Amino acid sequence: MTQLIPNFINGEAVTTKNSIPKFNPFTNEVLNNLSHSEPLDFIKSIQPAQKAFVEWKSSTLDDRLQLLEKVKSKLIEHNNQLIRATATDLALPLHFVEAADFNVAIQKLDLLHSELLGHRPNQPNGPVQFSAVGPMGFVLSSNFPLRLFIENVVPAILAGNSAIVKFSSTSASFIAVLIQVLVELNLTKGLIQIISGSDPNFKNFFVTHPGLKALCVTGSNETLQAIQKKVSSHFSQQYKKIKFLGGSKNLAVVLKEVDQHQGD
Repeated sequence: MTQLIPNFINGEAVTTKNSIPKFNPFTNEVLNNLSHSEPLDFIKSIQPAQKAFVEWKSSTLDDRLQLLEKVKSKLIEHNNQLIRATATDLALPLHFVEAADFNVAIQKLDLLHSELLGHRPNQPNGPVQFSAVGPMGFVLSSNFPLRLFIENVVPAILAGNSAIVKFSSTSASFIAVLIQVLVELNLTKGLIQIISGSDPNFKNFFVTHPGLKALCVTGSNETLQAIQKKVSSHFSQQYKKIKFLGGSKNLAVVLKEVDQHQGD
């Protein structure tokens, strides 16, 4: 029986009317069914994100350090599931995903921990100043999903924001495990929410909604150009912050098992 992967909204699993079948790249059999969100599904996440932001932005440095430590501990606890899920989604060897995605993500968490300690008032150069902006939207591509989550979403949370995340539908198995991790972390409801879907109306609604005060997008240059055309007029009116990380799908990965002389 295939697994139905829900959205994660306001600290709970929320199903949608429709779903998208995702296929096992090794067997071409249906592996699971991913939520196929509509604009209304996205609207359900806005109020919890705003409420969580109001509560979380006043959290102390120790609160944020504690959250970071909990995230690292829980990811390590679920390391095998996370690695296997991404390896299945992307049809990659387990050892490669462990080295390039999971291990790098953990290293990034350690770096964030060190940087966050620099916000303490007793540091030689004084505390680093930062300002939260509100609920933030993240559109993350399929390559190295855990690494992208740690590099982009976690720093935003540590700065006092809340986050609504849309992963690539390719990352269905990974999304399922990450939702399990978030449930066990028992974070402030609405602090981190995950919503999935491929419907064009849903996608347009996600990137242009005024409830999101900032937007971060990773993906191919073509994807970013298309999103930029959609959001440019909206953002000029909303004074919204935006970050595009392009070219993230233009990767050539050569595994060590490849015979480099085979094509000679």
